[in-house]
Amino acid sequence: MLVQRTGVYYWENASKKEVVKAKMVTSDDDTEIDLSVEGPEDAVEDMRRTLDYREKGKVYVKGILE
Repeated sequence: MLVQRTGVYYWENASKKEVVKAKMVTSDDDTEIDLSVEGPEDAVEDMRRTLDYREKGKVYVKGILE
C-alpha cells in the first residue's frame, strides 16, 4: 500500500520525468516498515512532505506557524 501511494503521488503530480527508486522492508511481525527512497533531493523532499513521512530516528516538532 505504501508503494502504491508513492506511485500515485508521482502519477498525479509529476510535471517532469525523474527517476526515483524505492525499497520497502517490513519487520518480521509486520508492525514496522522501512522505506528507502533514492532520487533527486527536491523530488524526495516533496514526496516526504506530501505523504507526511518522517525520517527514521527524527521526532516531529510542530512549528509556531502551523
